[in-house]
Amino acid sequence: MMPADRLIRCNIPRGLMVLLVLLCGFSTVPAVANTEPAPVKVLSLDVAKHNVTINNMLPERFDTQRQEQMARAWMKREDITYEQARALQVKAIAANRLGRPEEFGAAFAFLCSAHAGYISGQNLHLDGGSYPALL
Repeated sequence: MMPADRLIRCNIPRGLMVLLVLLCGFSTVPAVANTEPAPVKVLSLDVAKHNVTINNMLPERFDTQRQEQMARAWMKREDITYEQARALQVKAIAANRLGRPEEFGAAFAFLCSAHAGYISGQNLHLDGGSYPALL
């Protein structure tokens, strides 16, 4: 995989936008707050003729400090051990594990790369196979 600083220096002759959309359908980026996946698809159709790609990343649970914090809260609320709380987090994911941050980074880097120049208006579910719909 190409290091991020090298990727940034690449001269990719196109515009791109990758939005991080939480499960509830809202972005964590203030500039695109309240962004839902569907309007982004409509926008992507409009800007594609200008060689601009816009895609959504919809992450589920990744093994980060936030998930550790959530497990501790669950542990206190349900009066269970930390290990039991973590096991419950994992049980809710089809892949039976949390995502690794480097997997998220690799997916993001791919969407920003020249290799993804023909991908636009898509929702990339990073959820270990948990999203139940076909599209």
